[in-house]
Amino acid sequence: MIAAPLAITGAVANLLGWSDVLWNIDIPGSQSFWISAAIVLFFEAIPEEFAFRGYLYGKGLQKMNAFKASALSILLFVALPVATAPIQELLFDSVYVGGHSQVTGGYLITMFFFAVFQQFLRYHSGSIWTGIGFHFSFVYLLRYLGPESSDIIQLTGDVQQGPLQVVLPVGIIRGFAAVIWFSRKSRIQKDIKPFSS
Repeated sequence: MIAAPLAITGAVANLLGWSDVLWNIDIPGSQSFWISAAIVLFFEAIPEEFAFRGYLYGKGLQKMNAFKASALSILLFVALPVATAPIQELLFDSVYVGGHSQVTGGYLITMFFFAVFQQFLRYHSGSIWTGIGFHFSFVYLLRYLGPESSDIIQLTGDVQQGPLQVVLPVGIIRGFAAVIWFSRKSRIQKDIKPFSS
């Protein structure tokens, strides 16, 4: 679901002349590729999903309805980078949040929509592992689209970031919409009882 929007973004960027695109397909065989995957999985996807969509959401359900518990989980997830940025600044004299040296409004908006979709997955699948899989795929693959030779989809030349920042999120949102639509459709079909004769 994430690989397709990445590929489409690269193809659109190349076709419209926004950037030259190189496909570094030999990277998955490298050791750093797999080390980076392990870091994303064990230090981001698993702990964040267990903390927010596991523990906090579960505790919230004990005291409130699913909507309120979901809203609390989403709010706290979005607040995390805001709370940790000053701590990073104090400990390391720098901040690294979502590829930026500060918490930006665009990053918080992305975090919000990401958290909403993650909560949707948690609610409808009933499993935290669905969200872990999506979280890992989303974060890991987005790290490999960029101007560096270490990126799987490398954008070279005079990269026009603005259009690319529109095409990729729109592609991912379309994927989200497809998942939601198929989920609702299958749920409706399960609820329809055949007429008895």
